Amino acid sequence: LEAVERELDSIALDENVKTVHFVDDTFNMPKERFREILKLMIRKKYKFNWYSFLRCQFVDDEIAALMKESKCIMVLLGIESGSQKMLDIMNKQVKVEKLKEGAKILKKHGINMHGMFLVGFPGETEETINETKKMIDEIDFKTIAVSPWFYEVSTSITERKEEFNIVGTHYNWKHSTMDFKTADKY
Repeated sequence: LEAVERELDSIALDENVKTVHFVDDTFNMPKERFREILKLMIRKKYKFNWYSFLRCQFVDDEIAALMKESKCIMVLLGIESGSQKMLDIMNKQVKVEKLKEGAKILKKHGINMHGMFLVGFPGETEETINETKKMIDEIDFKTIAVSPWFYEVSTSITERKEEFNIVGTHYNWKHSTMDFKTADKY
């Protein structure tokens, strides 16, 4: 916490800094550390706004209120999919309902959300894409980004390559339920 405070104090000396982007895909974990950083920013009354990546399944009313008070203007949510089937295949270890619940709390506290989604991961079908579209419609994202799956052979899904009949790499792939050209249309 002391190192974060020194860095933020240093940033605050530059009056040209209006917004700080925390680049940490687990910024709000562990939760107690995040709470202490938020309280620090509130206590120090920094003039800059901030935004970060966030795991919305770990947001509660207290945390969201502290985020707002500490001048959080937006969070970047790597939700990936609105389909529980796809989240399970991706081993995201989260339930769709927890994502929706966290997003609802963020909205209640006036925090803008940028949702990031992935289309075409092995197992993806039109049905799972429709579940994602439904989630996007239900959550009031300020902005969204939908990207086709990029297959990198060094990732853990390669262990299931035969199960999904994955052929090709990068943006030139197909598997048993989809191919890149189909995914790229979304």
